[in-house]
Amino acid sequence: MDAAEKNFAALGFAGASMKAIARDAEVAQGLLHYHFHTKVELYQGVIARRSAAINEARFARLEQVDMQAPDAVEKVFEAFLAPPFDTGGVDTGYPQMLARLVVGDDLDQQLVRDNYDACAEKFIDALAQLLPDIERYQIAHSYTTAIGAMISAFSNTKRAESLANLPNEQHETSDETVLRLVRFCAAGTRAF
Repeated sequence: MDAAEKNFAALGFAGASMKAIARDAEVAQGLLHYHFHTKVELYQGVIARRSAAINEARFARLEQVDMQAPDAVEKVFEAFLAPPFDTGGVDTGYPQMLARLVVGDDLDQQLVRDNYDACAEKFIDALAQLLPDIERYQIAHSYTTAIGAMISAFSNTKRAESLANLPNEQHETSDETVLRLVRFCAAGTRAF
């Protein structure tokens, strides 16, 4: 699964091959086909595994949010945005894979629905509870905008640093990136 995740992240679904994944995993290609039958099933398995871990972390963080606190909106966005950035110090490439999923083809869109919609509903519900004067439609837009901002942060192109004329070696930590995204998303949502 780790080898598959790295290959799908680097090359996309179309570019990754079962042969290369088997080679990187140091297993016979037949073993991949035995357990997953097709590349689609392996791809689905990789997404299901990683999304389950991310969603579990999101739900745990959301449970800890004090919904009466003045910064509850920020804390809800933090609970949503932080887990995908927390890779435990291991570069899995999943953020790039997640970016492709969000803007991908029919298979990717179905995988997003299957693996992330229940989580999305829970976070939209939390924001709707905190901001009862804002229409659910607007909150759903804020949610999808937060995803877009997160995906942009994953891109790692250093575009913002270039536009700000910062030196190449200057960059944010993932905690700083999450804090910037949280502030942006909370302020934008409240502006409705």
